[in-house]
Amino acid sequence: MRAGLTLFLILWSGQALAVPVVSELDSNAAAALSVTTASISITGMAVVFVDTHLLSTNTATASVSGCGLTWSTVATSATFTALLGYHSYLYLLEGTGTSTCTGGSLGTLTITVTPTAGSGRLAYDVLNVTGYNTSTPVAQSIATSSSYSGKSPSLSLTSPAATSATVGGFATGSNLTAISAGAGYTGSTNAQTGTAQTNYCNLRTEWQNTGVSTVDASSTSSGNWGVIAVEIPQSGPVSTSVLGGKSTIGGNSTIQ
Repeated sequence: MRAGLTLFLILWSGQALAVPVVSELDSNAAAALSVTTASISITGMAVVFVDTHLLSTNTATASVSGCGLTWSTVATSATFTALLGYHSYLYLLEGTGTSTCTGGSLGTLTITVTPTAGSGRLAYDVLNVTGYNTSTPVAQSIATSSSYSGKSPSLSLTSPAATSATVGGFATGSNLTAISAGAGYTGSTNAQTGTAQTNYCNLRTEWQNTGVSTVDASSTSSGNWGVIAVEIPQSGPVSTSVLGGKSTIGGNSTIQ
């Protein structure tokens, strides 16, 4: 009889899906309607929330440029503060494509709200998202269509996938009281500026690296709110494989 050592190997091939991961890159506020962010590195899709409070009789718009990305507006809230000719809006913009602000080549973004005539302020938060679906970066988004009043602003997404990421933005022009992220959410830096209710900007974003329906926040002070919620789906499949077989050493050998 010949003694031998038998090794078993398994061959498996399949597909793994990357899960979206959200992180904060920069957050700030200023008494201006055009600002430049800090130097940042974008390794995936950039998501930018912009809260503005400006003197304008027209609907304002927000734009972002920089880092070689293609920028588009995902959602805009209805005005949530209208006082003495001033209006507040919340915007969500996405930047997709190949970022030139990666590795050792940091870069900045320029955020602008128009019309720029007259006085106004803005607050912003820039998020980085990896593992997202490049064909469909946003599965769904929802924004308040009228001013939301109270201490606990909330929106509901429709049956988001558990493998998606959930992101929400909350802004109020009523006060500068701290905004608290909802249960289970990671909150951004609370970006604030203003000296009176005619120019308050108070913004906080939040995210979970999983899909949930309820996107909520809270404050100890009642106010009028603009809210945007978004589901970011996971990326497409990535092929994986493991070599397998069986080998007998010191006797007959086979590979299966």
